[in-house]
Amino acid sequence: MLAIGQKYINSQKNWLNRFVAKRMVMFLDTIEAKFTGKDVLDVGCGAGYMEKRFGDASNSFRSLDIIDQNIFGVKVDIYSGEDIPHKDKSFDTICLFHVLEHVNSKRKLVKECHRVLRYSGEIHVIIPNGSMWLLLRCFSALLPDHLKSHACFSETSLYGLMSFENLTDRKPVIMGLFWYYCFKKR
Repeated sequence: MLAIGQKYINSQKNWLNRFVAKRMVMFLDTIEAKFTGKDVLDVGCGAGYMEKRFGDASNSFRSLDIIDQNIFGVKVDIYSGEDIPHKDKSFDTICLFHVLEHVNSKRKLVKECHRVLRYSGEIHVIIPNGSMWLLLRCFSALLPDHLKSHACFSETSLYGLMSFENLTDRKPVIMGLFWYYCFKKR
């Protein structure tokens, strides 16, 4: 897995994305069991790293994005960014890694994820750490252009967004610039 992780890190176009990718690769080792034997949907799959990393361990793995930018040769289902093109209750696990901060219709996306998630399924979310991100914005000249307009979340705003669909969280994991949450469908 080290070579796959290194390829993902090296594929990033700027220093901050490489920094984030390196931490993601290390962090994902700690949650690997969350994907084993599950039907997984990776919304906003980007480079396709998640499927390449966990596809063999999962029961099934689908990668979904608005454009195909994968570098790992995985099949990416292209969609409009609105309606997820899968049947109700199709997945045990959904990944929203570095996605919510890019989306205009956050509530619509969460509602769609809830629709395709099975009962007792989990939505794994990684978002920018609101406090750290606001601090970084003070030095916006150092940020890559596409990161300058990211939405910032507080824990309260994220819990509010997820509670509309009756999703509950376990304690978040703080990864420096980012927070990881695991929301469960009740």
